[in-house]
This record gives sequence, structure tokens and C-alpha cells, in this order.
Amino acid sequence: MKRFKELLLFIVTVSLMMLSGVIIKNILAAFGIVYTPDNYYLYSIIDLLSSLLVIIVLFIIHGKTLYEDFIKLKKEKFGLLKYLGLIALGYLLLMNLETVSTIISRFIAYLIQVDMNTSDNQQKIETIIHVSPIYMAISACLLAPLEEELLFRASIRKTIKNKGVFIAVSGLFFGLMHITDNFILLLLIMILGFAISEIYYSKLNKKNKILLSVISIVISLSIFIISILIFYGSINAYIYSLNPNEILNGITYVCLGCYLAGVYVYTDNIYYTIGIHMLTNSVATIMLLLK
Repeated sequence: MKRFKELLLFIVTVSLMMLSGVIIKNILAAFGIVYTPDNYYLYSIIDLLSSLLVIIVLFIIHGKTLYEDFIKLKKEKFGLLKYLGLIALGYLLLMNLETVSTIISRFIAYLIQVDMNTSDNQQKIETIIHVSPIYMAISACLLAPLEEELLFRASIRKTIKNKGVFIAVSGLFFGLMHITDNFILLLLIMILGFAISEIYYSKLNKKNKILLSVISIVISLSIFIISILIFYGSINAYIYSLNPNEILNGITYVCLGCYLAGVYVYTDNIYYTIGIHMLTNSVATIMLLLK
């Protein structure tokens, strides 16, 4: 029952994250400040305020976790030195993983004859960061790591008990959130992961666990297919609506998400993934500003 409540809380928080931009835009519009797609400066402010809104909610939800993990961090031998060293090591490993996943993505792109470019999300960030460097640096280097680690790692870990399922769901959710706004797909991934994790820890025998897991997957796929037929009319229409470039770029995001989830499982401390994420985004931001 407790994890079911965590699942509902996660769904509500993700919904807030996806709608936070609209909420901030409506508040600004009430004061006569109207957002237009070409106003990148205002976009950076909206992005910052949206992240702050979600982070406040996440801090309320995970205040106890943040406090307990901080205490554990203080008690570790060599304290800050060990923390910084592991953050640096975690960053280097992540960079190697990103390189490998990018090579794999480009190899697949070559095989299916797709011109692979920077994702739309990344292109937008690269444009905005030169228009509003201070706001975007704050969002990318500080707020985004806090928001994403508390949501995609801490929140999902509270919901999904099984380590392997948690890593897979966290990686998929993190990766897909960067390339799609298909909330039904994201929701099904989370619910499916929750169901399989609960089945795994149930008192059923192995045969029944496998059977229920397969049934859960079939039901999830059926719901997804039905949603496609409702919104797109046919499977083919949905397939043609997909951007192959975005999907291929998503491979890297999923791999990085799985890696950070693995770090969280290994360290059992959210400050390690936050630190790695902050360092990664900070280096990337500096590189973009130097372009």
C-alpha cells in the first residue's frame, strides 16, 4: 500500500513537471507578460521558474531522504575528499558510456540510412544558452540535476523495490522524457515496472510470477496500441509521426539514465548522482558557452 501511494505521488509530480511551464506562462500572462516561441530570453526565465516550482514540491516530498543521505555522507571516511573523488570518477565513467552509446546510435543510423543530428531538445538549449547564459546556466547546472535526480532516481526508487527493474524504468523514463511528451507511454512504463517489481516480491511461485509478468506486459502493450489507434487512427500513422533522429538520440539518454540509477543503487545516496549530474551539465554548459 505504501509503494502504491508512492506511485500515485510520482504520477502527480511528473504531471506537475510536464505542466509547470504552462502554469508559469499563465501566471505571467495574468500580469501581461505573454510568451511567444521566438522569445528565448523569456523561455529561459519560464524554464527556471518551472524548475523551481517542481523542486520545491520535491524538497517537501524528499526532505527526509535529503537529510538522511547528507548525514550518511558526513559520516563517511575522508568525507568531502572521497565524495569529490567519486563524483569525478563517476563523471569520467559517464563520459565513456556516452561515447560508446553515441557510437552505437550512429552505427544504427548508418545501417538504417538516417542522417543523425543533434536532438531538437539539445539544439534548443544550445540556442537559448547564448541568449540568456546566466538563467540557463543556473537551470542546467543547478536546478535540472536537483529536479531530475530527485524525480527520476529518488521518487522511482521509493516506488520500485527491485533494483534491476528500478534501473531499467529510471533509465527509460529519464531517456524518453528528453525526446517525447507521450505521457501515456511514460505512465505505462512506470506502472509496468511497479507491477513487475511487486510481482517479483510477492509470495507466488516462480511460474506464476513469470505468468503475471507476461500478462502485465501484454496488458500494457494493448493499452498503448489502443491509445495509438485513438489518437493517430492507425499504427502506421504513429510510426510515420516518429522522428528517427530523436529516437536514436534517445539511446544515449536512456543509457545515461540507467547509469545514474545504477550509481544510486550502488551508493544508496542521492548526493552522488546529483553531484555527477551537476558536474556533467556544468562541463557541457561551459563547452557550449565557449563555442
